[in-house]
Amino acid sequence: MTGSLARGLARAGQATREVVPALGVLGRVLRAAVAPPAGEPAVGLLEAPPLVRDGAPTSVHVRIVNPSAAPREVDVVVEGSADDGRAFRAAWRVRLAPGTADERFVVTAWRGDVDVQTTDPGLPYAWETGAPCGTWHLVARAGASAPLAIAGAFVR
Repeated sequence: MTGSLARGLARAGQATREVVPALGVLGRVLRAAVAPPAGEPAVGLLEAPPLVRDGAPTSVHVRIVNPSAAPREVDVVVEGSADDGRAFRAAWRVRLAPGTADERFVVTAWRGDVDVQTTDPGLPYAWETGAPCGTWHLVARAGASAPLAIAGAFVR
C-alpha cells in the first residue's frame, strides 16, 4: 500500500510539473485576448477612392492610432506615386494621448502638390468614369511601425 501511495504521489507531482506551465501559457493567452498588450502607434486606416479622375484633387484619409498606455509623439509620412512618375510626399508630427487616434486628410492632384487637413474636404468620388489611364500607389508610415499600402487607378 505504501508503494502504491508513493507511485501515485510521484505521478501527481509529474502531472503538476507538466500542467502548471501549460496553465500559465493559457492564462497569458486569455489575458491577451481580453486585454491585448499595449503596442506602438501605427497607421490604423489608409483610404482613398479606388478610381481617381486624372488631374482632379483626391482626398486620402489617414488614421494614426496609439494603443499604448502612454502619450506618444509620432512622425507620419504618406507617399503617393503614379506609374508615369508623378509623386507627392506629405509629412507631419502628431502627439497622441493614450488610447486615442488622429485623423488627417491629405489632398493632392498627384502633381507634387499636397495639403494636409484635419477635416474631410468632401471631394467627390469618380463614380462615372472614362477609360483607365494609369495606376497610383500610396504608402503610409507612422513611427517605426510597419507601413500600410494601397493602390488604385486613374481614369479620364
